[in-house]
Amino acid sequence: MVFKERFLSGVQAGFIHLLVSVLVASLLAFLVFGWWYPYPLREMVGGTELFLLVIAVDVICGPLLTAVIFSPAKKKWQLLLDVAIVVVIQLVALIYGTYTVVQARPIYVVFEVDRFRVVTLADVDHKDWNKASPPWTEKPWGTPRWITIREPIDNAEKLESIELAIAGKDAALRPNWWNEWSADTPEAILSRSKSISDLRKKLDIANLIILDGVLVHLQVSEDRLRSLPMTSFKTTNWVAIIDSQTAKPLAYAPVDGF
Repeated sequence: MVFKERFLSGVQAGFIHLLVSVLVASLLAFLVFGWWYPYPLREMVGGTELFLLVIAVDVICGPLLTAVIFSPAKKKWQLLLDVAIVVVIQLVALIYGTYTVVQARPIYVVFEVDRFRVVTLADVDHKDWNKASPPWTEKPWGTPRWITIREPIDNAEKLESIELAIAGKDAALRPNWWNEWSADTPEAILSRSKSISDLRKKLDIANLIILDGVLVHLQVSEDRLRSLPMTSFKTTNWVAIIDSQTAKPLAYAPVDGF
């Protein structure tokens, strides 16, 4: 009887703790997916998996520990101390997990020569922030913005940029090369894009089905659409479906655009 009473009390306490943890996780999910990791960027940089891992550990471990340690036979101060320890451990894990999510978040989508490159905060060498001019010296906190890269100042800088790119540090990853979209950017994007019919020729049946599933929701003539590859440190198998008049992305598909 005593065991049953302790078990039921522990389950009840763990359930209450679980409800509170789910509420906190829901608020964090709104911040992560609604602000830092919008679609499709969260799929391209693994944001969904990272967030679910953090939340799973935090939401499961906290209530589970509460259920295990909770006992009506303990004195009130002992219960409060035990629960406080669990909450502190859970908060530390949540803070560390959130910090990891923040450091891995996408900050810009950069038009780089022939593709859109998703750049995360972790992609950028912290030393390179000091080499940039305002406003690129500040690490952004809001929703990832779409930007481009500038032209090299001279041949020496162009050669240096090529050498850095060969070493793995492309221009899109260097703050001193970032630039706002200009009046010429749409034309440059469209000149590098390909028609939907050309994209179709490169895809197998499985990817054609995926592409058609995206296009059918747009309800826009394919003659008005173009495609441009989207890449990240994790994947190269995405394309942006863009408007041939404005060069603005209308939709995204997880298929190889190269």
